[in-house]
Amino acid sequence: MVWKLELEDQMVWKLELEDQMVWKLELEDQMVWKGIRWYGSLRRIRWYGSMS
Repeated sequence: MVWKLELEDQMVWKLELEDQMVWKLELEDQMVWKGIRWYGSLRRIRWYGSMS
């Protein structure tokens, strides 16, 4: 399952389901956030990790 999330600054992100709780957030330039927890709403995502 893949979600696309458009941020207010026009950047486009992709949310890809890894399991029931953890998502991977990937920028178009391949930077990846891992360990994002899903709480049923894009507005309630907690962000973990970094873009480094």
